[in-house]
Amino acid sequence: MTNSEIRAEFGKRLKFLRKFRKMSQWDLSRQSGIDRAYISEIENGRSAATIDLINRMARAMDLYPSEFLVFGRELPQYSYESKPISDISTENLTKKH
Repeated sequence: MTNSEIRAEFGKRLKFLRKFRKMSQWDLSRQSGIDRAYISEIENGRSAATIDLINRMARAMDLYPSEFLVFGRELPQYSYESKPISDISTENLTKKH
């Protein structure tokens, strides 16, 4: 994979996880302290997230940081504290936005 392909896949995964948590870009921005426009750039593959930003987004979404590196539509397995995620609802994920 090229760097741009990795950025694109990471952005898709970020958007998928954000929607899984039923968060808007604004919600994630407020809870992580990352500018909403920068989150949009990451989701669209135009910018790359640093490890520090991944950690801040993971904490804000209560997801284990490695969940961001599982490309595709696989549902997350662990919270930020490495606890299994249960009662997963996919209703919000199947809607087209």
